[in-house]
Amino acid sequence: MRFSTATTLSALLAIGSVSASVLPRVLDNYDLAQPVAFEQREVAPTPAPAVEEREVPILQCAETPIKIGQLKLASASGREVSAAFEGLRNADGFQKLDVQKAGQSARFENFAFTACNSTFLGYLPEANKAAEVTYGRLQPAHLVGRRCVSADKLATADGRLIAAKCDPSDDSVQLTQFWSLTKQPAAEADKWEYYVNFLGSPAGETPDFPGSYTLSLAHKGANKLVQLNHSDEPGRRSAYYLKLDS
Repeated sequence: MRFSTATTLSALLAIGSVSASVLPRVLDNYDLAQPVAFEQREVAPTPAPAVEEREVPILQCAETPIKIGQLKLASASGREVSAAFEGLRNADGFQKLDVQKAGQSARFENFAFTACNSTFLGYLPEANKAAEVTYGRLQPAHLVGRRCVSADKLATADGRLIAAKCDPSDDSVQLTQFWSLTKQPAAEADKWEYYVNFLGSPAGETPDFPGSYTLSLAHKGANKLVQLNHSDEPGRRSAYYLKLDS
C-alpha cells in the first residue's frame, strides 16, 4: 500500500509518535519558486606574478661573408666529396646535409662563412704563422642571414647538420649554430685551404660542456648523411672534415 507524504505526516501526528516541532518543513510550490539568497563577499583579485623582462643581446655579424666556396667533406686520407642540402628532411622538416642522395653523389653547392662575435660563447679571432682562425656562421650562399648550418641536437652520437633558421640571439642558441673557419697554407705555393669546424661549446674548458665533436657518415638506404658525433674525449681527432673550396 502506498501513502502520500501528506497522508503519512497526518497519521504520525494523529498517533502522537512524532511532535510537530521536530518534523522537517515541507517546501510548497511558493517556496520552491523563490531564489536562494547567498551571502556575497568581495574577494580581492590575486595579483599576477611579476614577469621579469630580460633584454637578450643580439649576435654581431659582418655584413658580408669572408669566404664563399663549395662545401666538401674530406676524409683523413685526403678523399673529398661534395656536401649539400638536397631535400632530405628530418621529422621537423629541416633539410639534412648529405653527400649522397638516392645513390647519386651530392651536387655542388656554395656555402658562405660570415664572421660573428658572440659575447655568450666568448671566442676571439686568432692568427699566427701557421693559420688564421675566425668564428661565426656557416650558411648556404643563397640564404645568407636566413638559414644557418646547425646541429639538430647536442651531446649525442648521432646528430645531424641541418639548415635551420638563423637565430640572432646571442645566448645558448648559438651553441647549435656557431663555427670556426681555419685558413691555412695549402701544399701549393700561394694557395690556401679553408676548414670549417662545428664548436658546440663556449670558449675555454668548462665542466658543463665536456668533450668535443667529430664527423662521420650515416648510411640510410641509398643516402649518405653527414653525422655529428659527440665524444667525452676532448680534442678527439675526426675521420672527416668540412672545408670550403674556391
